[in-house]
Formats: sequence, structure tokens, C-alpha cells
Amino acid sequence: DNGSWDYASMVINEFLQGKIIRQSYAVGGLESIRTVYEYQYSGNILTESVMYLYGNPFQRSIYEYHDTSVVRKFKYEYDGDWILTGLDTLFYNGEDLDSLIGYTVTDGVRYNDYREVYYNENGLNRETDHYDADSTSWRHIGHYEYNYDKYRNLTSKSYETGGTRYK
Repeated sequence: DNGSWDYASMVINEFLQGKIIRQSYAVGGLESIRTVYEYQYSGNILTESVMYLYGNPFQRSIYEYHDTSVVRKFKYEYDGDWILTGLDTLFYNGEDLDSLIGYTVTDGVRYNDYREVYYNENGLNRETDHYDADSTSWRHIGHYEYNYDKYRNLTSKSYETGGTRYK
């Protein structure tokens, strides 16, 4: 700002036994913490995350596993109590993530919401196609591509939607 730096935001990460247990996001200093995520584990497996906005519970996710692979993520929103509002179901081809179907849950009824299809090579996700539910079918709305260096580190991500490519 006019040749000087303004303190805009920060993230505070708290660890316990090598695992992140809390992330706090602040804007303009510690007195303005907006969002806090808290994480719970069973051994080394993430079992639950809770998001707080301005100190109030807002969203909660509970993870279900088969061996060490996540197979379901239950999504809740807080309205005096935790209400199930969504569910992600993950599918695997061997050890590689093959696809994910996301559902919206309203009054206990599950509806298709979105779908992602993953294309893997040597254990790395190279491409992802994103679809939205369209009454009786899936409508393709975006395509992601990922590139990696020789150490398997992500080096770029590109996204194409509506004929426009972002990188």
C-alpha cells in the first residue's frame, strides 16, 4: 500500500505428535481470527474435522475408511445441532482413487450433486473431469490437468471450463 506492506492475513498451524490439530485463519492480526479448523485422529487416520466461524460451530466432516482409504465423508452443518447436509462416496481402482460422487442431503433424502472422475498414472492424479447433476444425467462442466516433477511434486495445475483455460 503506497510502497509499504500491510499486514493482511495469517494462518496459525498447531501440531501435536506430528499431526495438525488446529488451523486458525486471521485477517489483520490475531484479534481478527475468522475461521478455525480442528482435526481429530485415530492413530494416524483423520476421523473428524470441525470448522468454526467467529468462534461458532459451522461445518463438520466425519470420515469413514476401508483399511487406510477414505470411502465416505459425511458433511454436517450446525443449526442448534449437527444436521447431515452432504455425503461424498469415493471409489477406487486398486489403490488409485477412481471417482467420487457427491450427494446433497435434504430432510434425510440423498440427491446427486456432483461427480469427479480421476485419471491416474504411476500413482499420480494426471487429470480430473468434473460433472454436475443434471436431473437424470451428469453434465460435464470442467477438466483439470496436473503436472509433476521427477520427485513427484506438483508443479502445475490447469483448469478448463466453458472453453477458457486457467493455469
